[in-house]
Amino acid sequence: IANARQITRFNYALPVCVIAALLGIPAKEWTELVDEILDFSRCIAPGGSAPQVALGIRAVESISARLTNCCGPLWQELQQVSAQLGIEDRVVVANAIGLMLQACESTAGLIGQT
Repeated sequence: IANARQITRFNYALPVCVIAALLGIPAKEWTELVDEILDFSRCIAPGGSAPQVALGIRAVESISARLTNCCGPLWQELQQVSAQLGIEDRVVVANAIGLMLQACESTAGLIGQT
């Protein structure tokens, strides 16, 4: 890591990649996944522009598609428990996306302050 931009990118990417690994998203997809999570974050931020909202919507569609093919331990557990509780798959997908988003934002902030 050579500069502030790379440090910032690392801070945002680390928690997303950890959760992605647990969900079973292949490592070769992590760079794009981090970009998509960041696009989604900008989409829902107050004052997001129309292009940011459109990009965020596309990002969520892509992340959702990635999750449908997952088989990692966290994803399997989420699927199993959700099925037992009668929770729809789309709700599980939304919560997995939310988990990555929250981890990205909050962990990056914590790492950046140390």
